[in-house]
Amino acid sequence: MDLKTPKLSVVVPVYNAERYLPDCLKSILAQRFSDYEVICIDDGSEDETLKILTEFQRNWHNLQVFAQPHGGPGAARNFGLSKAKGEYIYFLDSDDMLSSGSLSFMTETMERGKLDILAFSAEVLFENERLERERYRDVQGFSYRKAYGRYDKGSRLFHELIRFGDFIPNACLMCFRHEFLKRNNIHFPSLLRCEDEVFCIRTWLAAATSEHTDRKLYRKRVRDGSLMVTAASFEYFRDAAEAWRDIMGLLGTTGDESIKSAIRSHLSRRAQEMRKRFEALPKEEQAKLHHLPRLEAEYDAFLLEMAPVFHQ
Repeated sequence: MDLKTPKLSVVVPVYNAERYLPDCLKSILAQRFSDYEVICIDDGSEDETLKILTEFQRNWHNLQVFAQPHGGPGAARNFGLSKAKGEYIYFLDSDDMLSSGSLSFMTETMERGKLDILAFSAEVLFENERLERERYRDVQGFSYRKAYGRYDKGSRLFHELIRFGDFIPNACLMCFRHEFLKRNNIHFPSLLRCEDEVFCIRTWLAAATSEHTDRKLYRKRVRDGSLMVTAASFEYFRDAAEAWRDIMGLLGTTGDESIKSAIRSHLSRRAQEMRKRFEALPKEEQAKLHHLPRLEAEYDAFLLEMAPVFHQ
């Protein structure tokens, strides 16, 4: 294999993942597909993460390891994307895993269909019974109701996913053509949470030929301490508001009223979800949202911007 021109680049942001990282990396090594590179970005970890990466790198010529100060998954993915040389890009979280045969299926499907995007489903693995009881409903969205097939425009597939309530804003459930991302200057916002939401919508709106399959190519681990599990916090609401502001800006990038309607529908559903999250917050976290003098003016302006979307 020519390491300068791999067919696929797997970008893995890593932060304090010493407990789960070996399983993640082994799931890549177990793939029958070999024409790939792995780019791991240690995002300022304070545990043994970087040591584990270095040990894997000694015997794995496909693996590149970089380290940077902690900036969140979006910043780490952007750095990995800047280093990637593959024709296709796939983002894998360090506490999750790939299913058997995933990389070959992604690459073959992308090539056969000349796709900009391939989207797929995930198998959900709960770390313990308590998490399964508490988070079962929250993670049902990692599997689609059906396979939507191929569309000549990503925006039309996005519209169908929204129409059927099946839109999953998770970059780990998508494979991308590298040239497509570069041509459209698409990257992740620098948020600790909700960065996927902006990125995924931007890619769907810009993509040409895209395809969706209900194959479960990803293995999603639900664990204590993950960003998904700790989403009921003030910081989540702050980052979600920033993401929504970016998404609202996308309304002006299309003249297609059906696509604008799909974006508004997504934001409205997210508003309902956020209300439930707020009600689930501990009282001290709710109080933080009521004592933000520095952000008060910006928050009021944000509500006025959102009013036409929510009609309330």
